Amino acid sequence: GGGAAGIDTASQIWHRNHELKIGIIDPAEKHYYQPGFTLVGGGCMDFNTTVKKQEDVIPDFAEWYKDSAESVHPKDNIVKLGSGREIEYKTLLLAAGFELNIGGIEGLQEALDKPLD
Repeated sequence: GGGAAGIDTASQIWHRNHELKIGIIDPAEKHYYQPGFTLVGGGCMDFNTTVKKQEDVIPDFAEWYKDSAESVHPKDNIVKLGSGREIEYKTLLLAAGFELNIGGIEGLQEALDKPLD
């Protein structure tokens, strides 16, 4: 996944071996810096500072598959994407993350829209 954990782990692995081909599968247009959410909730950080374009945070060494992972076939070393495309791998790291649903908590959007004093 293209969240903070997936990108950080991919970077650490690549820095140990620049010969590796690394792919990141994530359909998101936006990247949310989730560790900052705690500071947003505490009123110390503006929510908008936690959001960046996904393309701006994918490392240059990685191939970005802008798609969702639909299924994993470990016996065949294949990840099937939502588009139907199949990606072969030697080693697979899953960093699933979560899907942001601010509207799922009543009043949260209004609280985030309220300017910090």
